[in-house]
Amino acid sequence: MPGSVRGRHLPDRVEAIDDLRGMAIFLMFCANFITLLSRETPAALRHAQSTGLLPFDFVAPLFGFAMGLSLPFTYHRSGHFSARVVRRVVGLFLIGYIPNLIERLWAGRNLLAAITGTWGILETWALAYGLAALLMVLPPRLRLLSACGSLIFYQLICLNSPAALSLIRAMREGGPYAALAWLFLPVAATIVTDMYLACRPGVFLRRCLVACGLLLIFAFALYTAGAGVDRLVVTPTYILLGGLVSLACFASLEWVSPRFPGSVRRIGRNPLVGWIMQGLVYVPVYLTLGRQYFDWPVGGLVAAGAVVSVWLLTDFLLKKGFTVKM
Repeated sequence: MPGSVRGRHLPDRVEAIDDLRGMAIFLMFCANFITLLSRETPAALRHAQSTGLLPFDFVAPLFGFAMGLSLPFTYHRSGHFSARVVRRVVGLFLIGYIPNLIERLWAGRNLLAAITGTWGILETWALAYGLAALLMVLPPRLRLLSACGSLIFYQLICLNSPAALSLIRAMREGGPYAALAWLFLPVAATIVTDMYLACRPGVFLRRCLVACGLLLIFAFALYTAGAGVDRLVVTPTYILLGGLVSLACFASLEWVSPRFPGSVRRIGRNPLVGWIMQGLVYVPVYLTLGRQYFDWPVGGLVAAGAVVSVWLLTDFLLKKGFTVKM
């Protein structure tokens, strides 16, 4: 039987969350394979650049937001910080850390430098997910205030400390420090799930619209105050805009209930399989051919072929019963 919250039964699945994760996996394939295989890529198809915010920069926030959307279901069914959460944190960290470590060792880094300098987005999400799970003991308002406080601390202390900023710039996704900023997304998403469980559909969608407006206002206020939109150092302005886009996507998916191909929802229910399959292609290509091997537009066509191939292979494995559960 499903668990319950405030007397209401928890649904076994929320299809909009699965759709959101599946959409994020597809966009991740596109962003990463285009970057890996293509030289002189059009600016609009790049991501994590120093030239400003680009469409694919919103893929990472979608993942963090989707993780937060599912966290209340785990919490309410177990009633505490469960062993399942610990397994997820450790598993996510290792799945991200080990390939990144191998990449650095292959590049000639010594063992100590590779161990201490390795970091990636999955490690960031593992840390942020664990912190968000700890905050689930708090009421929703205090939970959100805690995440906002973490975001403010990151802006005022970390980004204004030369030593901390140097480490943030030196590591992918801002390193462990930046988890203080990324934390806002999964925590905000837990509030959205609480609303989803407590409200009728029409009320929920209206509240999502109001929340999107507030995120836009706060992001604009930060921007005008001098906090730029910088994906590389994970500024709070970027995080708020990422939350806005993620919430708008989730609310839209919940509202229209799109008839995606079955593979989108299937892969969305098992996103780690997609992540692993991408790594099994991405890492060998990176370590042999290197990055940006093909000129555009040939590189774009090769990347599109890689996206379709990995997507179909992932879906085939899922149909055959291969899953990774944590």
